[in-house]
Amino acid sequence: EIEIGLDITPLIGATNPGKPARFFLMIRENDPDQQYEGSVEAFTVIGYGNQPVEYNFKDTPFSLVDNGLIVLSVKATAPCSPLIIAPEILPAAVTGRPFNQQLQVSSGDPPYTWQLKRRYYECKSSGPFIPGNGQRLNPTNDTSGIAVCKLPFTFPFYGKTYDSIFVHTDGYLLFESMTAPYPYLQDENLYLKQFRAIACFMSSSQNINGPDDGIWFQADTQKAGIT
Repeated sequence: EIEIGLDITPLIGATNPGKPARFFLMIRENDPDQQYEGSVEAFTVIGYGNQPVEYNFKDTPFSLVDNGLIVLSVKATAPCSPLIIAPEILPAAVTGRPFNQQLQVSSGDPPYTWQLKRRYYECKSSGPFIPGNGQRLNPTNDTSGIAVCKLPFTFPFYGKTYDSIFVHTDGYLLFESMTAPYPYLQDENLYLKQFRAIACFMSSSQNINGPDDGIWFQADTQKAGIT
């Protein structure tokens, strides 16, 4: 048996306070060789308010459809009201100037916590590419190797600061020494959720093929570049 728990707290914002809502669970069976069978033995939505309340799906066990999709649902009342944050729209910030905005929150279930939602953008450049600038790195191997680079500054990234980066031949930067990619990797999006990385050009097909191929690192007190 496998027991799986899903945090569906973000769905509370789509419900009406104090009124029941229907929560759906969809399971797709993938067994092209038709070797196995399965069933859902229990499906429960739990409301963690002052007193936890359980809402159970009654028709269990429920058999999976061979190479198909089943949809189960439970009607439940959210344990708390959705958060109300004011103002809903922030004034535009000006680059290079300090920005301060007081937010007010009501309803929901305190205590409240806040965190920044960081976004990163990419842009195309038509400038000339000049390979070989800076220090040539020596990764641990040419197909899935890592080279360590000491930074002359501290680099802030998602709430932490780093003074070293780990350059991977597959085109991404790590912030810790680790075996990468994972053996038998199947889901790259899920893989990237397990650790901090910058993966602007991640591709497992990249490698160092000959004496003219390589990775170069250069840095000063304010920036670092990798080619």
